[in-house]
Amino acid sequence: MTHSALSIANAFLDLAKADGRGISPMKLQKLVYYAHGWCFGVFGEPLIDETIEAWKYGPVIQPIYHEFKSFGSSDITRSGTAFDLDAFDLVEPRPEGDEDALALIKTVWDEYGRFSALKLSSMTHTPNGPWAKARYGHEEARSVPIPNELIKSYFVELAGRGETANAA
Repeated sequence: MTHSALSIANAFLDLAKADGRGISPMKLQKLVYYAHGWCFGVFGEPLIDETIEAWKYGPVIQPIYHEFKSFGSSDITRSGTAFDLDAFDLVEPRPEGDEDALALIKTVWDEYGRFSALKLSSMTHTPNGPWAKARYGHEEARSVPIPNELIKSYFVELAGRGETANAA
C-alpha cells in the first residue's frame, strides 16, 4: 500500500479544493503524518515510502517540505509534481486505484481537516507520542528521524482503544 508522500499530499489538496478550503504547507505535513499513522493503526502497514522527521513544529516529510515551502504559511494553490522516468515528464502523482488508501485519506481529512495548522502541530506534540519520543534528548537538533516502529506502536494502540482525532 505504500505511496510517495507527494501522492498522498496531492490527494489531500484535491479534497481541500473540493471542500472549498485551503491547506498551508504546515497543515499538509500534519495531515500526511496522520494518514501514515492511521494506516499503521488500521492496516498495520505504512502509507508512505519516505522517512518522517521530528522538527520543532512537528512531523515533517522532506519531499513535501521542499515541494511546497515557497508558499510559506499561505494556502497551497497547485498540486505537487514529480518527474516520471517512464513518461519522461512531470506528473502530479496520486494514489489512484488504491481504494483503501483513498478511503483512509478521506477519513483523515474528515477527522483532521477542520483543525488549523497550529492546532495540528500542537496535537502532534502529545507527551509520549512519536514526535515527543523522537525529539527527547535532541531538542536542539533541526530534525530527528521518527522511526516507523514508534509511529506504528502509537497508532496501533490508539486504534485498539477506538480513539479518534481528539486523542491523537
